[in-house]
Amino acid sequence: MKTKFFQVLTLLVLINSSVFGAKTAKQPQPYRVGFSIAITSINDDRISRARAAGIEYVEVAGVVNYHKKGLSQDEIRANFQKAADLLNKYGMKVWSVHMPFGSEADITVLDPQENAKVMDLNKNIIDLVKVFHPQVILMHPSSNLEAGKRDLHRKQAVKNLIQVRDWAKEIGAIEVVENMLHKAVPEGRETHLCSTLEDMRELMDMLPKDIYVAIDVNHADFPQQYIRTFGKRVRSLHISDCDKGGIVDCHFLPGKGTLDFVQIQDALYNKAEYSGVFMYELSEKEFNKDYVMLVNNYKGLYEKYLESIK
Repeated sequence: MKTKFFQVLTLLVLINSSVFGAKTAKQPQPYRVGFSIAITSINDDRISRARAAGIEYVEVAGVVNYHKKGLSQDEIRANFQKAADLLNKYGMKVWSVHMPFGSEADITVLDPQENAKVMDLNKNIIDLVKVFHPQVILMHPSSNLEAGKRDLHRKQAVKNLIQVRDWAKEIGAIEVVENMLHKAVPEGRETHLCSTLEDMRELMDMLPKDIYVAIDVNHADFPQQYIRTFGKRVRSLHISDCDKGGIVDCHFLPGKGTLDFVQIQDALYNKAEYSGVFMYELSEKEFNKDYVMLVNNYKGLYEKYLESIK
């Protein structure tokens, strides 16, 4: 009888060890690392060294740079093709395209003629960037707004974001909307749409569910709150650090500011169930074009997170 008791007890211990051992052993997979680069900066040196460092994704930014050079449409298209060919040469994939932003590309502009120009620009850019086969089209929700007209600007944003979503779908991409800073603005203006968590929630509630969220962690005091709020709707990231999160565009290398990357990763894994790219958006002076530094920076963040969940 005693022998049978110990056999049962041993069996229960083994079962419990197996179950809890499996749970303990399970850990989140590391993210793929990417970095944002202006289209005019895509060259053999940068891309070859980034791939050698183990990076396989970029976000293409500055997509209006060639337009500003006064080139013809054929010349602009040829430059986009050249950049795409170079990325393909090294097996570098385009995760996202950062669409034009600022007062000249404000999708909430209320003047009909100006709005038509902005939307024509967006349509033209999406036609050009299809050569990259991006997975994500990233939009700023607005520039600074006319005071007292926030609701009108928001309605214009909804209309235009739906149109951009449709264009993005045509090239096999999704559209994401980025959260914005809540820094002081000139008299007679209001802060961008999505400059607070509540303001972003209001806009996203008005948009179809197949328009998603990009979290720029530099643009929020506590970006983990944004990630937890929008959950699985978070489909892209801009990663950098800041000591004045939400107010100043610091774009430091993570570790130089005060953002809590353990909490950010916890929210990404457990609330957003994020499986996309850990996309760094930094000025090149932050890592001196040393792409190994970016990879090692991410490894450090990931290891610190693993330590936190032991």
